[in-house]
Amino acid sequence: MPALYDQPGICFDYPENWDIEESEPVAKGVSQVEYQQVAVQSPGGAFWTVSRYAGGRDVTEQVKAVVSAMRENYPNMDVEPIEETIGGHEVGGFELTFFYLDLISTAQVRGVVTRDDAWVIFCQAEDREFVQLGEVFRAITTSLLRRLQKAPL
Repeated sequence: MPALYDQPGICFDYPENWDIEESEPVAKGVSQVEYQQVAVQSPGGAFWTVSRYAGGRDVTEQVKAVVSAMRENYPNMDVEPIEETIGGHEVGGFELTFFYLDLISTAQVRGVVTRDDAWVIFCQAEDREFVQLGEVFRAITTSLLRRLQKAPL
């Protein structure tokens, strides 16, 4: 049975045996959140993170910043651009493959703009765990995106 994370601005399903960690929202004003982030982590150490930026702006720079930060830590990382549709939203980003502690790891970073906000979704696991959890990551992302309103064309 999935657990439900449901806080103002962010709502998604996740495996009930995963740990959840919330960052303190950054306020834009008295009642408006500028930025918030939530992460869930599997018992094996894999994780999925969503960051919400208030205002439906282009997320390209945020997605590229994630890739740049990863490249600083993993200079030999392979990067493959990806565009796909998830939960009815056009999503762009990158697949990242790198070595960590003599193991191959995979990460995905995706960006999407909705009517009100910009979103960056990041997940990472060691390759063997990623094979098992890739569909779980996608299900979490889908549950988030299906609840969001699309950006106007």
